Amino acid sequence: MTVFLVAAVLVLVFVTLAFMIPLGAAVVDRRTASTAADAAALAAAGLWRDSLKETYSHALDASDDEAFWSLLGRSVGSYRPVGMSETAATFAARNDSVLVDFTVDARAGTVAVKVRSLEAVPETGQHVYSTATAALDFDRGLCLSGGVIGIRIDGRCVVSAPPAPEPEPTVEAGPEDPGAGEDPAPAPEPPEEPPYEIPDGVDASFAMSTRLVGS
Repeated sequence: MTVFLVAAVLVLVFVTLAFMIPLGAAVVDRRTASTAADAAALAAAGLWRDSLKETYSHALDASDDEAFWSLLGRSVGSYRPVGMSETAATFAARNDSVLVDFTVDARAGTVAVKVRSLEAVPETGQHVYSTATAALDFDRGLCLSGGVIGIRIDGRCVVSAPPAPEPEPTVEAGPEDPGAGEDPAPAPEPPEEPPYEIPDGVDASFAMSTRLVGS
């Protein structure tokens, strides 16, 4: 009787282990894949943020109005740097996963990734998949309006240059001066133009963060 009882207990233990080992491995792989997806999405979004920060720095260093506004008013997707998907793949690999899908929503300023665990779950042969989405948060400096990059001026998101001022009316010449025909006095040299100053109300500081918005 004792022998049969011991044998039954051993069978039960083996069955339990056969079930628990794959289950435990699946839990670990799921956590690893989730971490990999989060890291991949945030890394790609961070690269995008750095590109926008560089654009803002160039705008503050502009030499005239045309150069200042030419850096703005475009789709946020047009500021995407090269290498975003490669960066996401690198961070997925650092967490024992493979990047299998990478998409960018240029209008919303989000990056979505899908990763697969590098190793299959023991006894099942199945890989674990995980997804994550990271978004850009425009805190100070640049702003996003309808998918278009603008700049904050006095708290408003401005995406294009204000209308040019009306030209001053020309003064018509009066009757001919009795001294006409004499050599005119040399025209004074135009005053030297002062250095260009960015529009009033622009915040010279830049702050943009990235955050996870879905998984």
